[in-house]
Amino acid sequence: MMTRKPRILLMALLAASLLSLGAQAQAAGWVAALKNTPAEDFDDEDLRLLLAAAAQSLNAEGEPAPVRWDNPATGAGGRFLVQGSSTAKNGQPCRSIRFWLHSKRYAEKTALWNACKDEQGRWRLGRPR
Repeated sequence: MMTRKPRILLMALLAASLLSLGAQAQAAGWVAALKNTPAEDFDDEDLRLLLAAAAQSLNAEGEPAPVRWDNPATGAGGRFLVQGSSTAKNGQPCRSIRFWLHSKRYAEKTALWNACKDEQGRWRLGRPR
């Protein structure tokens, strides 16, 4: 069984690779977003599904729609919903994204975060103001 610190580091590395966030410092936004949530219970496949759904939600065009993911093998799942869009000072798009997560051991938990693209087109996650 993986301890909490390696699990959080794994989340950062997966976030960096799946969302093209680049350096670990950029992935740190995802680590902070997932800390103390059911995601700490997720296995590698759960994290892959979660991050793929996040990328799909952030990159979707048109009217926002929920993007759901589930892993029947572990009982983990969640959904993402873009709740607003804006433009950053650098001209890049930003999204306000709400996510809901649950696992077999933990009830659903929700949070709202902002994500903005940087000049290289990578999503950076930060707490809403």
